[in-house]
Amino acid sequence: MKFPGTVSRFSPQDLSSGLFVSLIALPLCLGISAASGFPPGAGLVTAIVGGIITGFLGGAPLTIKGPAAGLIVIVLGAVQELTVGGDTATACRQALAIGVVSAVLQVGMGLLKAGVLTELIPLSVIHGMLSGIGIILVGKQIHVLLGVTPEAKEPLHLLLEIPHSLANLNPAIALIGLVSLLIMLFAPYFQKGVLKKVPSVLFVMGAVFVISNGHEFRFLGVAYHVDPHFFVNLPASLGACLSSPDWSQITSFVSIKYIVLFTIIGSIESCLTVSAVNTIDPMRRRASVNSDLFAVGCANLVAGMLGGIPMISEAVRSKTNVDVGAQSAWSNTIHGLLLLAYLVLLGAVLDRIPLAALAGILVYIGLRLAHPVHFKHAYHAGLEQFICFATTCAITVSVDLLAGVGIGLLLASLFHFWLGSRPRDFLFLRFSVTKLENALLAKIEGPATFSNFFRIRPAIEAQLHGAQKVTFDLSGAPVVDHSFLEKIDEFKGEYAQLTVEKIGLEDHKNLSHHPNGTRVHRR
Repeated sequence: MKFPGTVSRFSPQDLSSGLFVSLIALPLCLGISAASGFPPGAGLVTAIVGGIITGFLGGAPLTIKGPAAGLIVIVLGAVQELTVGGDTATACRQALAIGVVSAVLQVGMGLLKAGVLTELIPLSVIHGMLSGIGIILVGKQIHVLLGVTPEAKEPLHLLLEIPHSLANLNPAIALIGLVSLLIMLFAPYFQKGVLKKVPSVLFVMGAVFVISNGHEFRFLGVAYHVDPHFFVNLPASLGACLSSPDWSQITSFVSIKYIVLFTIIGSIESCLTVSAVNTIDPMRRRASVNSDLFAVGCANLVAGMLGGIPMISEAVRSKTNVDVGAQSAWSNTIHGLLLLAYLVLLGAVLDRIPLAALAGILVYIGLRLAHPVHFKHAYHAGLEQFICFATTCAITVSVDLLAGVGIGLLLASLFHFWLGSRPRDFLFLRFSVTKLENALLAKIEGPATFSNFFRIRPAIEAQLHGAQKVTFDLSGAPVVDHSFLEKIDEFKGEYAQLTVEKIGLEDHKNLSHHPNGTRVHRR
């Protein structure tokens, strides 16, 4: 049995994988949606549509589609900037319109094979953006975890208000949130045997149903109430979860700004996930980022028209899907169908999930995104990489995502100009690819920058048939930057059956101690 557009047959393992991933996706969809300023049910609508629609359209067979923590900042920002007079319901519908237009652009990018454009941003900027998103996510969700409604709205002010929330926390809610966070942090260290395959998020759900019973809590003689607004509030029916876009503000500056953000950031995150899953696919299939972008765009279009928040090919759920044995896109579809069943049949049970428990999961995700190891990696990759990374992160937190990515990209470009690259070198690459029996020699003759690896890749892939080895000769490149070298390693990971090597760097000076640090020819 096959879906149109897919190449893999249904396997019993897809059924078990779909079930497993759906249990993980359930709390994440609810939490991400609520954190994005939307009703919790909107996240389930997104994952349901994503699972079913993309299964028919193909794309990357082992990726799981759904709402992602990395888009929370964008969606919530759109809702907040569109809200007038406290009318968040209308703002959400106006944000749906933004999502629909962005989806149309994603479909166009897929059809035009423009997914490669997502590779034009240096890795230091992408990682800086993700770390900035992580910091913002922690700053927003820590207050929910503590059971406090903050006065601030902007990320920096929310971070500064954390001490005030700690001093005024609701002990009952904070206990739930803290238990959730501690489980996420430490459960992996205590899981043995079969339990190693059980994600921590499932232990969180098991714990909070026990902890959250009752609506009053006394602490040091003071009574604290656990009101219904501290819990997931799902509509009584599936139809009540649906909504339609409001197009009244679609030509405003705010809408246009977020259309750009949804399209760029969502596409980048999706393409990164597809590339990562390509390296761990047990069948060594190489999914097309363009096909996946087309499928995600179509699903986003349908989800936006029905009231769902934007989706991507989500990394954590996709990796889990592979780890538990998924064989095809059927696992994604089954995960979507099961989420639909949960929404229809288990609404009363889902209402018992505390928002603080979901906040604990999201704070954990934020901490992972902004983990100090990312700052350390950027520092060791080279001073110029760290400056781009740190600046992107800081501007993302203090201003917004678009400004962060734009300024980070500008800094990376200025650095290359300083090293002697010309504007055309960012989109064009002088190279030749020669086939020698069962090997390919890719000789680079000009600056190898973060944004021009996409030029040589298709030329190599067009001649890969029968090849066992690919050699990148970089001796003729006056500059070889960190991102270009990292992308060669990514290529090696995707084609594990090939021997991939880099030569010709002996006469280049490494600007850092990192093995893939930016190199400049000693001439």
